[in-house]
Amino acid sequence: MSNKIELLKILSTPKSLECLAQTLGLSKFVTESIISSINNIEKDLVKQNSLGKFFLSRKIDWLDINKINVSLSSYNLKYQVLILGEVTSTNSYIMEKIDTYPNRSVIIAEYQSLGRGRGNKIWISRIARDITLSIVYWFNLNFIYELLPLIIAVAVNRTLKNFMIRTRIKWPNDILLEGESKVGGILVEGGIKNNMRYAVLGIGLDNLNDIDRNLLLVDLIKSLENILSEYPLVGFSLLKQEWLANCIHYHKNVQIFKSGVQIDTGTNIGISDKGALLVKNGETIIEYSSANISLRWC
Repeated sequence: MSNKIELLKILSTPKSLECLAQTLGLSKFVTESIISSINNIEKDLVKQNSLGKFFLSRKIDWLDINKINVSLSSYNLKYQVLILGEVTSTNSYIMEKIDTYPNRSVIIAEYQSLGRGRGNKIWISRIARDITLSIVYWFNLNFIYELLPLIIAVAVNRTLKNFMIRTRIKWPNDILLEGESKVGGILVEGGIKNNMRYAVLGIGLDNLNDIDRNLLLVDLIKSLENILSEYPLVGFSLLKQEWLANCIHYHKNVQIFKSGVQIDTGTNIGISDKGALLVKNGETIIEYSSANISLRWC
């Protein structure tokens, strides 16, 4: 367990600096440094009262493996969940030893310090408040892997709507509020080993309404299981319609950027059957599928 997570768990009741240091087996100086690093992540999460004791400014919703497993079992969902205290990136954690993780393995962290997004962007999470996880799936070689980012975006969007959070999808798989601020990101990484195709689905969600994180996690897993069961049966066409129905820039004017430079403009008229963004400029329709582009709309 990381020192940050251990200190926060110790602070279920107010403690003096001396007590914290002694319990952690660290010097008071190092303990103060840990408190400072926590408050740099979330301002004033650890505060000090008039008696000099440290306390938490909010209740922390820790993940509970027993609660998670009971809920998964109630839906007959057979996933192996591992809860980590602190990790740089759950995707990186899995990818380093992908051979050791069977189908439906879930790695979730109380705090992820260097979560990776599309285009090497960093996803910063709040300690024991947001959802940062990665799930391993193994598929047959004929599985159409390339559409996973869009399909998973539909699943994540469903989950947030289940909790009455009105969200939209930005191509290919960012999850936004109606006001256009980003609340969810997805990173899909994969490859082929032992004649099987594997996919590591990294998902980061802002826990906007302070929903019970255990319930949010289970609902997310349920949505993923449902959509990955639907996809081989119904194909992409129906899921594509759901993606478009929730797209924030569909039928809007868009600007396409690469490396910060605008390279095109036009109207987003949808996505192709292969998941590419379709932009119409005059009589010309251009497909964009590269992860290295970004877009704005109005």
